Amino acid sequence: MRTVFVVLWLICPLVALSVRPDCGRGEVDCVGLCARFIDENGDTFCDIGGLSEGTLAAQQATSKAETSPKPYRLILITSLTLGLYILTTFLNKFNVLTKAQHRKVWNVLLLVTFLISGILGLVLVVQINYNVLSDWYLPFLTLHVEFGIAMALISIIHAFWHISYYAKALGLAKAKSIRLRSSSFTAKQSA
Repeated sequence: MRTVFVVLWLICPLVALSVRPDCGRGEVDCVGLCARFIDENGDTFCDIGGLSEGTLAAQQATSKAETSPKPYRLILITSLTLGLYILTTFLNKFNVLTKAQHRKVWNVLLLVTFLISGILGLVLVVQINYNVLSDWYLPFLTLHVEFGIAMALISIIHAFWHISYYAKALGLAKAKSIRLRSSSFTAKQSA
């Protein structure tokens, strides 16, 4: 029974991704009116709603040489996050920040990026399901993704801090002997 549940749990998202819904508004030549806006071909029109014949002809007449700007600032966010980490690491090395303060800064940054990305994700889910904010979701989507990028980078840093814990938990490294700790404790008490 457990195996069937796990298989269904893994297959359901794949089936959901493969189903492409029709435009719920019945729009043609739609430009970002709802959260289901999909533009895989980069023509600025929703692929779900389709195009009218006039728009399709005008689109074919335009040149393909135009390039669209990248919607998310991956390189900027990555360089700022890693640059800030290097700065706080140097501050730690030169005793401006203690190791505990250094870790607290990054734990707080991890918490803030997680909360912002998560809350914006919930706002986007409400928009997609209930169409509450109509076309206001695009700035939320951008912020959600950009804070998610920062959160992913900080979580990778956080995971490297705890690599020995994960190695012990997965059985890849031997845990320190508990007997050594207990024997030193009993030696102090007997003295």
